[in-house]
Amino acid sequence: MTPHPSPPADPAPAPTAAVSPAAAHLDERVVGGRARVVVASDRAAAGRYADRSGPLLADGLRALGYAVEVVVVPDGPPVAAALRDALAAGLDLVLTSGGTGVSRTDRTPEATAPLLDRPLPGIAEAIRARGARSVPTAALSRGLAGVAGSTLVVNVAGSPGAARDALAVLGPLLPHTLAQLRPAPAPAPAPAPVPAPAAAADEPPDADPSPAAEPAGAAAGCGGGGALAWAEARVAAHAAARPLPPVDVPVGRAAGGALAAPLAARTALPAYDTSSVDGYAVRGPGPWRPVGRVLAGQRPEPLVADGTAAEVATGAMLPAGSTAVIRVEEVTRRGDRIHGTPRPAGAPVPEWRPAGAEAAAGAELLPAGTVVTPAVAGLAAACGYDRLPLRRAPRLALRVFGDELRTAGPAGDGRLRDALGPALPALLRALGGAVADPPPPIADTLDAHVAALRGALADADVVCTTGGTMRGPADHLHPALAALGARYVVDTVAVRPGYPMLLARVGDRFVVGLPGNPQSAVIAALTLVGPLLAGLAGRPLPALAAVRAGVALGGRGADTHLALVRVAGGGAEPVPYVGSAMLRGLALADGYAVIAPGGGAAAGDEVPYLPLPPAPPPEYGAADRAAGNAVASGSGVVIAAVGAAPLDPAAHEAAVRHPAAGAVAGFAGVVRDHDGGRAVVGLEYEAHPDAAAVLAGIAAEVAADPAVRAVAVSHRVGPLAVGEVALCAAVSSAHRGPAFAAVAHLVELVKERLPVWKRQRFADGTQEWVNCA
Repeated sequence: MTPHPSPPADPAPAPTAAVSPAAAHLDERVVGGRARVVVASDRAAAGRYADRSGPLLADGLRALGYAVEVVVVPDGPPVAAALRDALAAGLDLVLTSGGTGVSRTDRTPEATAPLLDRPLPGIAEAIRARGARSVPTAALSRGLAGVAGSTLVVNVAGSPGAARDALAVLGPLLPHTLAQLRPAPAPAPAPAPVPAPAAAADEPPDADPSPAAEPAGAAAGCGGGGALAWAEARVAAHAAARPLPPVDVPVGRAAGGALAAPLAARTALPAYDTSSVDGYAVRGPGPWRPVGRVLAGQRPEPLVADGTAAEVATGAMLPAGSTAVIRVEEVTRRGDRIHGTPRPAGAPVPEWRPAGAEAAAGAELLPAGTVVTPAVAGLAAACGYDRLPLRRAPRLALRVFGDELRTAGPAGDGRLRDALGPALPALLRALGGAVADPPPPIADTLDAHVAALRGALADADVVCTTGGTMRGPADHLHPALAALGARYVVDTVAVRPGYPMLLARVGDRFVVGLPGNPQSAVIAALTLVGPLLAGLAGRPLPALAAVRAGVALGGRGADTHLALVRVAGGGAEPVPYVGSAMLRGLALADGYAVIAPGGGAAAGDEVPYLPLPPAPPPEYGAADRAAGNAVASGSGVVIAAVGAAPLDPAAHEAAVRHPAAGAVAGFAGVVRDHDGGRAVVGLEYEAHPDAAAVLAGIAAEVAADPAVRAVAVSHRVGPLAVGEVALCAAVSSAHRGPAFAAVAHLVELVKERLPVWKRQRFADGTQEWVNCA
């Protein structure tokens, strides 16, 4: 990335920082502390098994700001030795993984017990109880927890599920527990003061970080509870979520989703002994008499006698009784016999793949929560899946508060241009949510706030609001939450910028209050919305990366400071314009360096790094469609878009017109008022994040027909009323026959492939999700 020039009059840039790839080797100045994960496994220690639980625990701790290393040892006495080494190193936290069960080799609790000064049975019981909710055998874990000197030691069962359960239990407990165990630090010289941006209107000054008192009349359980540490707030947001119900999706449309259940091999991989070359499968010593031929897709007859062979193609199933495969170029034929030299026993055998070489039938290939990449989709198909259970994308609603906001034109006359309404939807989509553009700003009255929240909560899993998170005379969010009976999960966070953020639960839905200043709002979204959406999708808490400071970086007193930095040329550069009300610095930055409370970072120090998420892929043709223009000049794919804007069939037909096209065929799919004999009052479409790319591919496939001149197709998302157009398609061709056929084919492909889900609302008050386009 080329550095952006700044005019001489710009504010002085922040100190430089350089990225380090060694995110796991932070020093003791990290947000959390120093930790070690000890994996107890004979197989993993011998290299026969790739352990997943230890890395999962390590990633979870790094997400909390801990410097973590992983060691793998065999079961039994080596575990005790590894624990003694960890305690001698003076670490803050030691987690063991494995060896807690009831088999004879499970001896981790026995190795741990003699080292503990004070047991903490409540932690071990909480981990067991959480696991037993979904896996009854979790109750068999004999894991212990306790304090050894000033180190917290916790035994965790050796499975990915147990690791996730342990992280969910430990996350909220660790900051307080380890703070109690650490000796009081010796007084240190105060760091040189670093000028900081003045506090913005929605951010109280550093000198008074305590939240204002809860307004009189607030609902029980909705009062402010004091600012949480930044790392604790991330954990609390993630732990508050329960994974959403799964949706069943065709495997070819699953890329981008998260697995709702582990992916297990339904057959061995490969399912049968398979030839990797063109050649001959032979039985016994040669020479061999060919008795058949096997192509890929055929079931062969067995080789029943020594000295026989079958010609095989690459990918063909090997006949039962085969003892070797010889490449065709290594075979000579003499009369009715073939001659060659099979590879000796024990040598690498690249000519064939034995059944189960990649995975045995029933083996767990990937854990729940894994994001489905194209490779994962291919793996699922290879082992027998036609459909995959995915966590649906959480539905988000965005509501912008403020009488002072304009939605068009420049600021003036005391009114500001709303910047968050256009900016936040893309950020929320990049964090994993399905969100439509917000309605106009909500008036600064309590009644308007309550009505806006109540309406948004009827359809959304999470409602994000902007502004009003303080407790001033025009700040109505807290009273509105009280009126709705909300209960806080997080009420203010000790971070600068972004202090007055909040997360509240209303029934089984959530409200995230983002401050009104742009940078504070972005920090709040990364701190609370990102972890919350990960929890709803069944994914682990996102881990932090690390950056290395090029010069000293100052903090913000007792609060965590998120310092905007830009990554370029292998390092990180500071950006100017970093006040919480400023957008220019955000536009230049790649992420935030996380400066721990109470100090700063010296040159060369590694500190946690929170990247800004990349922009989601653009909706093909969306910008031109929104402007009423065609993407191209009447040929090829001129429109292919998924969005919340109303659809105009006439505009689609006009977009595909061309002087060479004698026929234009169009289709409009309209919301009807009934389905299956039931009265429909409205519906809502929700799209997978890859829906726009899928639709563009469908349109390109139809446009590739030589008889087709141009294609335009769009699909709505969000709430639709009866009579509104949900799907719009148009195709032009030289003649009417190809035009009619192509538009019909286009609509069928959309219904078959487009990853869109429909929720119908019926007149009797019930509703139904349908997995269709």
